[in-house]
Amino acid sequence: MPEHRARVLMTLADVAWPVDAGKRLRAASMVRAVAEHCDVDVVVLFADADPAARPIPPDVDGRWQLIAASPRPAARAGLDLIRHLAPWQIAVHDWPGVQRRLAARDGGYDLIWFGALDHFARLRSTLRAPRVVVDCDDVETEKLSRFLALPRSAALPWADRVQRRIERPMWGHIQRRAVHAADAVLVCSELDRSRLIAQAAPKDAAAAARVHSIANTYPEPADVRVHAPQGRCTLAVIANYGTDQNLDAVRFVATQLLGPLRQAVPGARIRLVGRRADRLAEFGDIEGLDLVGPVDSVAEELSRAHAVLVPIRFGGGTRLKIVEALAYGVPVVSTVAGAEGIDATDGEQLLIGDTPQQIVASVCRVLDEPGLAQRLSGAGRALYERSYRPQATMDAVGALLGQVLRPTAGR
Repeated sequence: MPEHRARVLMTLADVAWPVDAGKRLRAASMVRAVAEHCDVDVVVLFADADPAARPIPPDVDGRWQLIAASPRPAARAGLDLIRHLAPWQIAVHDWPGVQRRLAARDGGYDLIWFGALDHFARLRSTLRAPRVVVDCDDVETEKLSRFLALPRSAALPWADRVQRRIERPMWGHIQRRAVHAADAVLVCSELDRSRLIAQAAPKDAAAAARVHSIANTYPEPADVRVHAPQGRCTLAVIANYGTDQNLDAVRFVATQLLGPLRQAVPGARIRLVGRRADRLAEFGDIEGLDLVGPVDSVAEELSRAHAVLVPIRFGGGTRLKIVEALAYGVPVVSTVAGAEGIDATDGEQLLIGDTPQQIVASVCRVLDEPGLAQRLSGAGRALYERSYRPQATMDAVGALLGQVLRPTAGR
């Protein structure tokens, strides 16, 4: 590391405070880790958040700016999509307006840390610095491939499939640009690292070496007790329902899983906890499904749950909801897609199944198999302590900054 404290400008796709969702937890971890070693300015782009509230953790000393979403008219966004081959997520925003606002910032940054792939795609020419890091978090092409592999149904409109099929090579092009142009590109698991390298730099060892895995971590809970819920079977689904993959997960629960579960375990209930529960109105009258929404204390929900259910069918990255459950010592029942990227083994730290029958069988095992819930709880907590405490992010980011900011770094 240089003797002086480097100046870093970080862009984030969501606020890093309060930490009430997975993306926000990762943002907070990254901001804290970078601020440990550098002087940090933070710009939050297009977040659904209170513009007057501080968007970074209170223990971080840094300047910040929040730029609210300013959607472009659909016709202009469509023209941008065609002209620049930009995915709709990028084309719909007023990037020229963002560029004008950021161009007026003081220069002199040693490093630009782009907290999302679309930020890199549209702001790299505006935000100049000797070094660039891109935190992809997810591998976008993998997310789209997962979506397109789902069975065709009325819940997955053909227009959405067409859009994602068109956009997949667009995201692939942006990912390749990032891997070949940035000093470091970050994903959140070794599995995603291997996928991104295979997609963006299969025969370029130097570019592949610039792709790094920094795991999602979770703050140490204040009070971890022996997990022993009483009463009828209660499962918790904890998510931000503003995302398509989590909305699809609820639809899967409501239409395919809940019926077989309540046949096998009469009286069982599934509680849907988290932000943007307003998107779940269509599921509000289903017996056995509780629309809880955001809560002040997720610990209370976890304490009453016999298991955390992660019914994800597509998406990318790693599920912080699983890391959260591991931290609290709560058994986890997940789909294959939900558990991807987590360094856990089926039957040791969690149970994995994809079909409704497999998931129901796993829940019944947690309820009925002597000692299983306690073994999963203990092994999951041990895995958290070994791999997913915040210090892991601090150490990994510190090592990365030491590498990227060396005077001889670069190409």
